[in-house]
Amino acid sequence: MEDVGEWSNARQIDVAVVRSPLGVAETGSVLLSEEELLVNTIGFFAHDIIVQLDPKVIVPDIHAAYRHPYFREIAYAVLMTGPSGSTDIGGKTVHPAQGVMTLTMIYGPRNNHAGEEGTK
Repeated sequence: MEDVGEWSNARQIDVAVVRSPLGVAETGSVLLSEEELLVNTIGFFAHDIIVQLDPKVIVPDIHAAYRHPYFREIAYAVLMTGPSGSTDIGGKTVHPAQGVMTLTMIYGPRNNHAGEEGTK
């Protein structure tokens, strides 16, 4: 994804693999920011997103999620819940209505190797 560069080039991405720093049990959402996406439009232009999530970082509700440091430290953050099921656009039913076609979660602990900083 480092090669995307311009925001409009994200439309060429079929599959994006990212690690989320936070999951929200109440809504089934994951937090993605400019740190994970590198180019913000990847979260909406990619056809499929695979999200790696450490179960230890799942909070119970949206109130706990908004206390996450990303909402104070990062310029861009989104709580993504997956593809929109369907909508009526111009009298036509569209599946999925907007955003990614699939959002797949892979649960597993974050392995910080010696020399790695942070919890990204």
